[in-house]
Amino acid sequence: MTQEVERPLRLGQLLASGVIDSTGLAFGWTIVLLVVTDRGGLGAGALMSAAMLVGIALSAPCSAWLSARLSPRDLLRILAVAEGACRLGVFGMLWLRADTRLMALVVVAMNALAWSAFAAMRAEVARAEEEADSGRSLTWYAVAIASSEALAAGAAALLLDRTPPTAVLAVVTAGYVLSLAPQWWVGSHADPGRHPRSARLTQVRMVIAPAGLGALVFLLAGAPALLATVLAYELYGSTGVVVSAVAFTVCSLAAARLQASLGGWRPPALPLLVLGALMVGGWSMSGHSLIGLAIAQGCAGLGQCTLEGELDSRIVSRLPVGAATAGLAFASSSRALGGAVSVALLPSLVLHTSLPVLTGALAGALLLAAAALAMGHVLHPVRHLPPSFAVGFAAGVVTGVVSDAAVRVRETAGVSRPSMPAWDADLASTQSRRPG
Repeated sequence: MTQEVERPLRLGQLLASGVIDSTGLAFGWTIVLLVVTDRGGLGAGALMSAAMLVGIALSAPCSAWLSARLSPRDLLRILAVAEGACRLGVFGMLWLRADTRLMALVVVAMNALAWSAFAAMRAEVARAEEEADSGRSLTWYAVAIASSEALAAGAAALLLDRTPPTAVLAVVTAGYVLSLAPQWWVGSHADPGRHPRSARLTQVRMVIAPAGLGALVFLLAGAPALLATVLAYELYGSTGVVVSAVAFTVCSLAAARLQASLGGWRPPALPLLVLGALMVGGWSMSGHSLIGLAIAQGCAGLGQCTLEGELDSRIVSRLPVGAATAGLAFASSSRALGGAVSVALLPSLVLHTSLPVLTGALAGALLLAAAALAMGHVLHPVRHLPPSFAVGFAAGVVTGVVSDAAVRVRETAGVSRPSMPAWDADLASTQSRRPG
């Protein structure tokens, strides 16, 4: 007798569960970094951020291994309990003032589990609706997660600008751990059956193309959005942080409609390049006023959430049901690592030019590369367009424009540039688990 498959939850229920989890996670993780940096300085905060990135990288093989051996129901429940234990352990170490190197090991494990769970939740979101609507549902989930994390991290940074009192730390700890309860509840409604071995993610080539494109776009365009809290605070203080979070949240609500409009564009890389230009291009206006900052983060929110939903829908459409979780983990890890490299490079680049010039040049390069792809698709089949042309064209434009802009900026007096120590310190306190 075959086992009856549990009816999937509705999209609204999954969105609510994801928002609760992400809000608790972003608020708690911001407090962790704040306390660690306050006690141990820049080096301690940087160690925590590096540990987070290692955990993100390990989430793809971790998710592939677990999803091949557990049913979706067991996977979500076990990950909720294990991640909750890690979250409790991190705050316990904060309480006991444990060595940051020991804490970093727990942070690695916590993020590997967290990103595996994030992939499993997105697989449930794709299962909640018909295949034709999976792109829309995944985009809405990306909107819910990114927006709730932006607001929670901003609230944590505004409410607690130093190590909180013991009572406040205890309350934050409880919320940090208990926010995983919705994930357990989603797991209780997931498919209780194990998928056959043939459903395992053995054909990595099926996801290399969309995952690689996502990593490339985040490498070129992700840094300003991922460092939005830092940039907003440097430019306009606490008011800028609030404006940045609200603009990101409000404008991201249009992502599902935009994703539906761009989904049919050909070649497949074309909409991704356009969305990358949208993510980074608005930041060329961020230095003019709070209105410019709102435009920058509005474009970033719309572009980032649409991009993540589009890439996830492509991953899901290429894989069998049982392999979707591992494929989504691989995709999100690739995007996160591309964004991490971009964040690491941005301070050095800004020291040699201005943020408006740099972001404008990157947006222009992405749009020119998109135009080259579109022209090649119209004139010839895509397979006849040498792949190196688009990459070389984009790289050449970026190098030429940035070099020319750098020369002009050096010739102009009074250009304001953030110092390297300030950038590094802010970077250590603003990393979050899910940039894509």
